[in-house]
Amino acid sequence: MALTPEQILNKHFQTTQFRKGYDERDVDDFLDEIVAEMRTLIAQRDDVTQQLDDCRSGRGLGAVQDGGAAPVDASQAEATQARVAELEARLGQLQGQEQEAQGRLAKVNTDIANAETFLKDRQGAVDQSVQERLDGAERTAREATEAKQAAEARIAELERQLESAHSGHQEASSAGEEAQTQLREQLTAAEQRAEQEQARADAAQQQVQQLQQELEAARTSAPAEAAEGETATGAMRAVAAGAGGGASAAALIELAQRLHDEHVGQGQAKHDELVSEGQRQHDELVAAAQSRHDELLGTGQSEHDRLIAEATARHEELVTTAQSRHDELLGTGQSEHDRLIAEATARHEELITEGRERSTGMIAEAQQKKARVLEELEDEKQKLQKKIDQLRGFERSYRQQLRSYLQGQLQELEQTAVEGGGEPEPAPAESH
Repeated sequence: MALTPEQILNKHFQTTQFRKGYDERDVDDFLDEIVAEMRTLIAQRDDVTQQLDDCRSGRGLGAVQDGGAAPVDASQAEATQARVAELEARLGQLQGQEQEAQGRLAKVNTDIANAETFLKDRQGAVDQSVQERLDGAERTAREATEAKQAAEARIAELERQLESAHSGHQEASSAGEEAQTQLREQLTAAEQRAEQEQARADAAQQQVQQLQQELEAARTSAPAEAAEGETATGAMRAVAAGAGGGASAAALIELAQRLHDEHVGQGQAKHDELVSEGQRQHDELVAAAQSRHDELLGTGQSEHDRLIAEATARHEELVTTAQSRHDELLGTGQSEHDRLIAEATARHEELITEGRERSTGMIAEAQQKKARVLEELEDEKQKLQKKIDQLRGFERSYRQQLRSYLQGQLQELEQTAVEGGGEPEPAPAESH
């Protein structure tokens, strides 16, 4: 087992029975020097071992097996530590180059992402432009449809006006028929009045005939009977009284006949006048209504035809314009969309190809550097392993020599104590 400073400090020596076998101060000083030297060597060895373990762990290798506490040459430990520091510096430099390559690769990936974002933005802008143009074409088509609907509404309005004209004609016809009916009623009333006058004339004629008969009877009868005839016929007395009593029978008959003729003539004239007036008004109303009807019908039909022609022409013009504009915008938008898509795709492929080439080159370069570094580290590892083996051999040899030296010193002390015959004082349990 390796000798440690604690074991040297805690070492107990056998004492003689008669005298002191050694000088305690000298033994203690010597042990202190041994302990200090061994602690320095062990600290240097532990430091170098820790640095080697850190280097190996950074490369993914296992730690060096601890072979126990052993002294190490200070110059060799310093050289090993300097070599390890140099390797760590080169490793840091290579790691920096690898990080730089990763940064360049990240930049290339960022450029590719930016190109894809630009492609998406341009494609979105093209889609929006095409959509806006399509919306404009749809608005033009809607305006054409609205114009057609307005023309149809105007046509419907004219048709309503035409129907109103027809209804006005019908009303005029109704008014003419009503006037004709009124004239017919007036004519009927005039005929009734004429019939009444005729009846009155007939009654007067009957009275005249009766008077003639009575006159003839009076002529043939006696004068005495004339008084009875006067009492029997009140009408004759009234006529005779109206005539002043001096008129003759012939005068009465002539008067009655004249009255009859006058009444009949007035009735016939009134009848003819009313009939002619009704026919005239009927003809005027029918002619005015027919003229108004023809005028409204001709105006409405011509206006209807004109508006229908204008609306149809306007509708065809708007539909043709909207369709041509729609086709033009659709073709322009599609060609622009295809062009932008082709440019963006080519740019995207170019950036991706460039990024892949740069990435492949940087990765290959980094892998080559990594392989060289690993190879150099492996060589350094083997060299360090050889130095560690040499240091361990030196440690074992130094430990053996130290043990032999200490055992020789102890034997000399024991022999000196035996030869002197003195009893040595017991060795202290611990120097410090």
